[in-house]
Amino acid sequence: MNKFIARYNGEVVGTRRSPRPYKFAIIAQDDEAAERDAAYNYVPTQIDKANWQYHETRARMQPGDHYPGYNFTVNAKDVAEARKQIEHGWDGFIDRERNRRIGYFETKKAETGFRPFVAAWSLTHPNAVKAARKFRRVLEIVPVETSTN
Repeated sequence: MNKFIARYNGEVVGTRRSPRPYKFAIIAQDDEAAERDAAYNYVPTQIDKANWQYHETRARMQPGDHYPGYNFTVNAKDVAEARKQIEHGWDGFIDRERNRRIGYFETKKAETGFRPFVAAWSLTHPNAVKAARKFRRVLEIVPVETSTN
């Protein structure tokens, strides 16, 4: 098994062990300011609305009821969890989501400091270029170092 090392600006930003012969690493860096803004100024999404409706529907159900349109029944734990999710209304639901995202942002900031990282490993440069399109803020595609220990 080979060990692969990716460097960016002289610093190791990622390592990986694999039997595959990786040759390139896609180096990316998350945008701290954008992520802070997205967390602290959170705007509800369509997914939030769908989740709210899901919890609202389950909260009105009784244990043993079939969830509309799906092949499962809710139990007492499901109903209690749904009621807890909506107990403070839509604003409370969104406040909880905002706080969850703020917590995630602060944890990420403390743990990684938004340093560059390996977003993906690739066997060929053309595949690395193609894969890099999936990521925001790609800094560079770098050749990797290989060692056998």
